[in-house]
Amino acid sequence: MIYKITNQSNIKSIVKELINYLLAAEAEFKQDLVSKICQTCEKYAPNKKWHVDTVVKVMTLAEHYVDEQYISQIISVIANTPELHSYSVTLVFYSLKENINQMGLAQLGCWLIGEFGEILVNGQAKNPEGENISIPHGEIIDIYE
Repeated sequence: MIYKITNQSNIKSIVKELINYLLAAEAEFKQDLVSKICQTCEKYAPNKKWHVDTVVKVMTLAEHYVDEQYISQIISVIANTPELHSYSVTLVFYSLKENINQMGLAQLGCWLIGEFGEILVNGQAKNPEGENISIPHGEIIDIYE
């Protein structure tokens, strides 16, 4: 399999191809494919931000195929990297708005918003253009509902 030849120099291109394959894969292959992508990201991620971005992307596409261990793993990465708190809670909040039916993403979002939700409402969150934004409490509650 292609993930066996992955290393730090080719991780980005191989994971990109694996994610593309995830979109077309038959249901019986998705769980194993998601696991391999998450394992590969944990082992060879060039940086923690890329790791978070990639796992969140997988969670938006993976339906119910993300194992709890990979949700816990990305929570640990985020929890232990303070410079990713604001970025991660904002990324996952907006990802959830578009993909609320993705169970793994919803679990990650519940934890992130529970831990770092104040960042969303107090103006510390940033939009993609780098401008500070403040999310109304009601929008956050709507996600939970």
